[in-house]
Amino acid sequence: MASILKVNTIQDATNSNTAMTIDSSGRILKPTTPHFHVTKNDAHVGASTTIVWNNKVRDTETSFNTSTGKYTIPLTGVWWMGICGLSYNTNLIEISVKVNDTLTFNVRNKAGDTAVSTASTSFAFYFTASDVVSTHTEASSSMYGTGSAYAYWTGYLIG
Repeated sequence: MASILKVNTIQDATNSNTAMTIDSSGRILKPTTPHFHVTKNDAHVGASTTIVWNNKVRDTETSFNTSTGKYTIPLTGVWWMGICGLSYNTNLIEISVKVNDTLTFNVRNKAGDTAVSTASTSFAFYFTASDVVSTHTEASSSMYGTGSAYAYWTGYLIG
């Protein structure tokens, strides 16, 4: 015999905070899923530099440091992240992602003689709480950094 559990809202046991809501179509809302979105809108980034994302659009766990450009993972699990940067003038753009100062991912693109190009990547990765994630330009690479629509880094916990 099958059992059916009918609930609309799941709360934590201590404070009665809503942890999950299930609507009539079966969609699940988890209002406290860790998420961040940052942009760069203050200056171009030269070669071999840590990208300091200076504009915090959203950071639910206050884990992003706009002084260093680094995100400290607040919860262990699989995270999805996306990064985009625009080359400065007709230069090469190459962005790397480091976890605890170890190169983990890399994306690059070379602009034509009269155009700029975009380097972007997205990935899912298993992080451990307190891992420090940072993004960098690589040698002979530079990134346009004065328009938040052209440069961003975003991520959220999948589970």
